[in-house]
Amino acid sequence: MKQRILSAVVGLLILAVVLLGFNTLLLNMVISLLSLLSLYELFHAAGYLRHRSLVITAWVYAGMLPFFREFFGFDFLPLVSLLYLLALLILLLRFHRFIRFQDVLSVGALGILIPTSFTNVVLLRNNLGWAGGVFCAMLLLGSAWYADTCAYFTGRAFGKHKLAPVISPHKTVEGLIGGLVGAVACNLLMAFLLSLLMNSIGIDIIVRYAAVGCATLLGAAASVIGDLAASTVKRQCGVKDFGNIMPGHGGIMDRFDSVLLVSPVFYLFSCFVPLIII
Repeated sequence: MKQRILSAVVGLLILAVVLLGFNTLLLNMVISLLSLLSLYELFHAAGYLRHRSLVITAWVYAGMLPFFREFFGFDFLPLVSLLYLLALLILLLRFHRFIRFQDVLSVGALGILIPTSFTNVVLLRNNLGWAGGVFCAMLLLGSAWYADTCAYFTGRAFGKHKLAPVISPHKTVEGLIGGLVGAVACNLLMAFLLSLLMNSIGIDIIVRYAAVGCATLLGAAASVIGDLAASTVKRQCGVKDFGNIMPGHGGIMDRFDSVLLVSPVFYLFSCFVPLIII
């Protein structure tokens, strides 16, 4: 428990630094690092690290994606993504005796999925500025982490009906409901507190609480799917945790697996329904 608490404190301090530098390339660098570490953990769990050429190609693409808009513009992104996949196919032809087509598909898909998901936070910042980006990023993380925490305690107290007994035996339907409701309640409270904080430093914002509630509900539901998908991957790969970079919590993927599907939900939602008015 002490390890979990210490890791959480260190994580929160790092998050605070990132939020302070949210409007700089620090955010891009952190997103790039998270993408690379997550891919390393996934490739290690799946046994793909032995295919160094595939892994390095995926890392190059994932590492540059969070910087793409700043340096190149998104007009070239579809072409670069296609070139990335073509490079993997060329490697398949070159090393066909050692690399299976299934490996190329898996590495290619993960190499796009992970950095694209994390990069949605950069897109929020680019579209909404510092205040709007920080606000949405906090709600994004809250949707995943509040849902997980509230589901845990609700499940322990009231859980009777298994949600996915084979994939995750401890998750219950009651925990799911508690997680969704708890995430909405916690995010609404956090939105109110963030508005007070930003107004106190001279940034006038108006929170659209109905939109925040709807976005959180969708995001929390997506976080459950991401968590269950990650649990499935761990079971099929025969690992308990993806890593141990965060003592007591596991690896980057263990902490952010539920965030991966929340980020595109929040980005798309904010594109059509603003969460705040500045």
